[in-house]
Amino acid sequence: MAKRTFFAILSVVLSVHATAWGQGSMQQGPMQPGAVPQSAAEAVATCGPSCGGNQSCCVGSQGIPEWEFFGDFLFIRPRNANVAYSTVADTRYIGNSPIPVQLAQPGVASIDYHPGFRVGFAKTLDDCNAVVATFTHYEGENRDSISDTTVDQTILPMVSHPAFVNAYTEAASDYRMRFDLADVDFRWTFENQNDTRLSLFAGMRYALLNQRLSVDFASPNQQGADTQNVHSQVNFEGGGLRVGFEGERRTPFGLVFYGRTAASLVAGTFRCAYTQTSALGGRLVDTGYPADRVVPILDAELGTGLSLWNDKLRLTAGYSFSGWFNVVRTDQFIKGVQGNDFTGMHDTLTFDGFVGRAELQF
Repeated sequence: MAKRTFFAILSVVLSVHATAWGQGSMQQGPMQPGAVPQSAAEAVATCGPSCGGNQSCCVGSQGIPEWEFFGDFLFIRPRNANVAYSTVADTRYIGNSPIPVQLAQPGVASIDYHPGFRVGFAKTLDDCNAVVATFTHYEGENRDSISDTTVDQTILPMVSHPAFVNAYTEAASDYRMRFDLADVDFRWTFENQNDTRLSLFAGMRYALLNQRLSVDFASPNQQGADTQNVHSQVNFEGGGLRVGFEGERRTPFGLVFYGRTAASLVAGTFRCAYTQTSALGGRLVDTGYPADRVVPILDAELGTGLSLWNDKLRLTAGYSFSGWFNVVRTDQFIKGVQGNDFTGMHDTLTFDGFVGRAELQF
């Protein structure tokens, strides 16, 4: 039933806009069925030079602000990105089994919610078209450590090369993740009346994603004991195209409900590096791997807020989701080094969290 209703509504909307496109009955303000521009000059004066009296965006158009400036506060976290870096094992079974006997939860590097920001502006070209530029930055980190507690326990690394796995009494991780996004879009507002604004946009995206993990293993109370460090870095940089849709509904009480979604295809290269060093033996492992990829990115956001000062100031809050597909994750790359097999390293990395926005329009 819901699917049939959706397609029925969609058919009606498309029919209305197709009729408006063909008839060219366009005029600012609420729709006036009897008022039709009589000349190209009248059409340009009424709808703006790019509409030319023949685009449905001008039907009932109330115009869009000449300038929009916005700043977002992000509080988000990555998911599907945890890395188990060490485990507490029973020393009585070491050497008798290829798999350690775990005695506690492993040490896990997991980044929680961290702040980020998004800023941008939009400049209108006419009553229904605008150029929008946006920059987004996020950086999160996690520090974790574990240690053995009894004589029958020891710390075994889970990120070391199999040829250099020793027993330790302490392990500490430092895990960081960062992304930057720069978008330039052309936005077409095709519906802007009765307190409803609907827009399509298309443009270009630059994306940067950095993942870095550093783990130290030590036995400080054992004389002459070795100390080792494992360092992994996975960096991606690329550019591509994106398209999307956004809409909002304004109510008489000053409430605003909004939603936006976008899909991007970003072509770039993952540059991966792995090193394992020892205080006694120097550099033990030094390797890397480049992976050329097309990374699809899907974004979605829903929220609500207040419209103030005759819609010149807006304060909104919502929740956002972002999925990065066909990426090389840190844990996958480390397993590739450990198994000397770099195939199959393509998975999903997601980000989600809260978004608060302040927006000026004039």
